[in-house]
Amino acid sequence: MSNDLYLNVVGSFFDWKEGVSLFGSAADAGKLIALDGDGKIAASLLTHAPGGGGGAVPTGTGFYHITGGVMDAASVGQTGTGNVVCAAGATLTDYLFTNVTQIVTGGLWIDIAPGVNIARLDRAFVGAAVANDGKLTNVANDWLEAMRESTTSNSQFAALAKFGLIGILGGSRSSDFAAVNDGCIGISGWGINNNTAQLQTSYAAYLEAQRFALAGSTYGAEIDIVNFGTVISTPPYTLPTITINDGHTFGLFIGSGGGHAGITDASVAIVIANNTAKFQRGIVFSQNAITGTDGVAGRGNAIELAKGHTIRWRFAGDNDGLSIVSDIAAAIDRLEIVANNFGLIFNNDIGFPIFQIGKVNGVITNWITIVASTVNTPTISVNGSGNGPLSLFALGTANIGLNVSVFGTNASKVIGIANGTAPTTSPAGMGQMYVEAGALKYRGSAGTITILGAA
Repeated sequence: MSNDLYLNVVGSFFDWKEGVSLFGSAADAGKLIALDGDGKIAASLLTHAPGGGGGAVPTGTGFYHITGGVMDAASVGQTGTGNVVCAAGATLTDYLFTNVTQIVTGGLWIDIAPGVNIARLDRAFVGAAVANDGKLTNVANDWLEAMRESTTSNSQFAALAKFGLIGILGGSRSSDFAAVNDGCIGISGWGINNNTAQLQTSYAAYLEAQRFALAGSTYGAEIDIVNFGTVISTPPYTLPTITINDGHTFGLFIGSGGGHAGITDASVAIVIANNTAKFQRGIVFSQNAITGTDGVAGRGNAIELAKGHTIRWRFAGDNDGLSIVSDIAAAIDRLEIVANNFGLIFNNDIGFPIFQIGKVNGVITNWITIVASTVNTPTISVNGSGNGPLSLFALGTANIGLNVSVFGTNASKVIGIANGTAPTTSPAGMGQMYVEAGALKYRGSAGTITILGAA
């Protein structure tokens, strides 16, 4: 017989290590208990207990008799290995789990000193879960099974809080295990989907929080990272090279592959789905959640992507809509898009504007449309209501050039036109103005050429 504890198995015995207190006294150590299929102390023990004769209650050295949960006076003080017996039909809850205490050895493995006491159970219900009868088709339910079927009834281990607060707690400290490269995990779950004969789903964890009307705030899950050391930056190209010695702190780390070899890619890292209800917002950053900004001033990196990572919108049929992607591969080529009170600004690598779309408040009557072309004629046009003029302004007294960027000395608000090639045809309904050999000329729709200014 080992020093392990086997519960709720027909015909099993319980062998308690010498010195382990079973009923609150060291004198009660080292006893054998037999159970029937209902988890009760077997009636057969009354007549077939080792070390004793037949009869209603075996007596003599080596027997320990329980009446009403109290050790008989004749049994107190007995030592060595013997048998605990009681009236047939007494429940295990009444007699076994009353003040059960095992010696804490300080070990983890049974074959590594100082050894450890292991409790082995087919199934365990704890706290309010004990109200469940444990049957496939429940007659007596606990409060969770009554709300959400197939919960406790399908659980190997079920712990339901009786007084609110915490239902199950898991904790671990790295200081308790000093092996190199090993750490600690407070809670670990594994879902192994290896049934190839009948397709099923598999979850390493499922969490559900319910809020009743008029109840307080409710969270599906909260993950907090607490860093008592320095902050270590972890941009995208640093992540593949991190080690346990780097001191990085992650609020949530989602990996693919589990470190296994010879596997394929996963489908999606995060899915936000409608499971009979919608979210009002998908992802929200609190105003002061990101280093560098408090939501009033400053800037901080809320989302970081590597080169080639694409933000893509799709429409019905999973067809591509709008995509935003960066292929910039040099720091000097960096671009920045900023929306402020004046409009939308495109900045260069050091934050200076290179292009701006100005903002106009109120009802807009006209706007500019820039259209590309497949026949070498892109257009800039005014759209909207009425006859909207198009104005071209230079800054202050600056000049405007058509294919030129150099102007004469002291030029101010001048239009410069580069030399061109004279047209040879005259389309109807229009005239053409151009510069030839430095002279400004005009060709009408009838083909007449007029010199507007000599060279």
